[in-house]
Amino acid sequence: MSANRLFSDVWHRVADLRVALRPTVRAHRQHFRGEPWYLLHDPLNNRFFRVRPEAWALLARLTPQRSVEAVWLEALERDPEGAPGQEDVVELLAQLSQANLLYFDQAADGEQLFQRLHQRKGRELKKHLMGFIALRVPLFDPDRLLQSWLPALRWIFGPIGLLLWLGVLLSAIVPLSERGTQALFDQANGALAPDNLFWLYLAIALIKVLHEFGHAISCRHYGGEVHTMGLMFIVFVPLPYMDATSSWGLRSRHQRALVGAAGMVVELFVAALAAWVWAYTAPGVVNAVAFNLMLVASISTLLFNANPLLRFDGYYILSDLLDIPNLYNRSRSQLVYLFEHYLAGARNAHSHAHTRGEAVWLVLFGVGSSAYRLVVFVGITLFVAQSYLLLGALMALMLIATTVVLPPLKMLHYLATSPRLIGQRRRASFAALGLIGLILMLVTLPPAPHRVRVDGVLEAQAWRDLSSETEGRLVRIERPSGSRVRAGETLLTLENPLLDLRLSQLHAAEREATLRLQQARSEAWADLEPLERRLDEMQERVAELEKRAQALRVTAPIDGLWIAPQLTQLRGGWLGRGSLIGRIVDDRAFRLVAVVPQEAAGSLFAAAGEAQVRLHGREGQPLSVTGLDLIPYQHQQLPSAALGWMGGGETAVVTEDASGRQSSEPFFLLRAALADSQMPLWHGQSGVLRIELPPMPLAEQGLRALQQLLQRRFLL
Repeated sequence: MSANRLFSDVWHRVADLRVALRPTVRAHRQHFRGEPWYLLHDPLNNRFFRVRPEAWALLARLTPQRSVEAVWLEALERDPEGAPGQEDVVELLAQLSQANLLYFDQAADGEQLFQRLHQRKGRELKKHLMGFIALRVPLFDPDRLLQSWLPALRWIFGPIGLLLWLGVLLSAIVPLSERGTQALFDQANGALAPDNLFWLYLAIALIKVLHEFGHAISCRHYGGEVHTMGLMFIVFVPLPYMDATSSWGLRSRHQRALVGAAGMVVELFVAALAAWVWAYTAPGVVNAVAFNLMLVASISTLLFNANPLLRFDGYYILSDLLDIPNLYNRSRSQLVYLFEHYLAGARNAHSHAHTRGEAVWLVLFGVGSSAYRLVVFVGITLFVAQSYLLLGALMALMLIATTVVLPPLKMLHYLATSPRLIGQRRRASFAALGLIGLILMLVTLPPAPHRVRVDGVLEAQAWRDLSSETEGRLVRIERPSGSRVRAGETLLTLENPLLDLRLSQLHAAEREATLRLQQARSEAWADLEPLERRLDEMQERVAELEKRAQALRVTAPIDGLWIAPQLTQLRGGWLGRGSLIGRIVDDRAFRLVAVVPQEAAGSLFAAAGEAQVRLHGREGQPLSVTGLDLIPYQHQQLPSAALGWMGGGETAVVTEDASGRQSSEPFFLLRAALADSQMPLWHGQSGVLRIELPPMPLAEQGLRALQQLLQRRFLL
């Protein structure tokens, strides 16, 4: 036990109190990370609290007939090394009081003490404000209903249920692949359209009912009790909820994790069934409901429920699997401890981690979850603002309030009132100001690396697509696909008997016209001019057909590699005029043709520096760039469908365009010539072009990116 925590400046306020655990509180022994803990549970208010064995040894001896100090001195005499210090006892009693697990012999004094230690008024105000945003209304006790269902549903928790779930999920690949990504993409674009909002809400409500029942049934299956189900109004929108906190009392962490995952399991199962309905129904009510069910049950599950950085199901699963209870609050308390101990020099600060590994997890989770929540909220705000600008503006104001306005106010309140900073408030205040100043200096003063990353597609500097200039049957393949050919070399030979016949007829007609013209010159001068015109027409038609006849022999227009993967299947088949046959690529020199958004083009026009290309699938082998050529006019036709959304790229495209190459916004083309490389390159490979720009402070980069985003999406 630390000497700094053995004594407390506020001990005199609790020493004479006579308190005890409420008679309804029950204790259950559990193990976390190989260490014993005691879980305190009050069935009357369904409150839980975990304590270490040393704290439980003290709590078990508290009675209304003995003072806190007397019990603490007895514990200290019995176990001088392991007994909690005065500071630990004060915090423990305060937390138990907040959880409503303590009985006070002197209620008024106890209530006054713990109001001061935990700023109860501030928490109550916050609770009321949060209740305005997320108000819970319990409706009924589903425990008996769940018990009646269990005999018929126990099989879903065994191997048969697992195989059925996996089979349905894997089978959903079939309808999705048959319907195609284009249809899925088109319908997803209208998810927030006014005529779809009702079906979207209906899908969300239905999915959440099934989600909550999944938690409830699994909790009841493993021995927990579920006594509350009701409605939760999130900004006045009603959604179902249930209270499965009794799962905290399960001894097996794997059972607790399965209870947390049950809602997501149900959602993914429903999403797979909805995929079948959506793929094989015509547009209408059933199709719209199925699509929204599929969308909500898959995307919301993966982005929100399954993510451990948000306080949804994934968070509780991670907490159980890591054996770190109360991960969210303890991570923040650990960050506060680092500030108090290392910067403020508080004597009473103590770590909330019990091992070094646990301390690392708490810090990583605290920083990662805060950053991820900010990213998610910003993304949702921008997504909503694209369809509903006013609602997006209100969400943006909330974001500014929670990330810019409230944190400084909370910090000032903490620096002014925290009992752990007694005697160190001046140092803590200077440390906080110094930390804020250091962060501001790091993001505003030193230049940081600045670069632009754009998607592109690899193409040879010389290449030609070969199409048949005339119709005919492919009779001979002179050069197989994969051969290196020279310009003028014959690749294919076509045959067209009808063309040969017509050419023979025209030759005969040409000879006849020639003889008539010769006869007219000696006998009938009046017929000379019409016969000359007819002969000219015959000669033009013969020249045209001879050109088409020559085109039956397909030749290479340039030197390069002859690529025609479908050539053997075309042998003996009829090729129409203009049919694509193959491609010749001069693979001696390549360049990357990249798509540059309008907001990034200004930086490149101004000062483009060193550049590098990394191809997808071979990111560890960068390619050097010998020159950049930014074409100074706008395009809207992508050089390859692979750069658009439907081809897996990042450029938004017009959904009505079947080719997937029509971009929804104008862009600039950038050609990057590549240096000679020993690595084999293929025409059509996609990759990323990274261009270094003059260094710029992080704050300036962020502000510029925000301005470009607002200008591009909202024309501000």
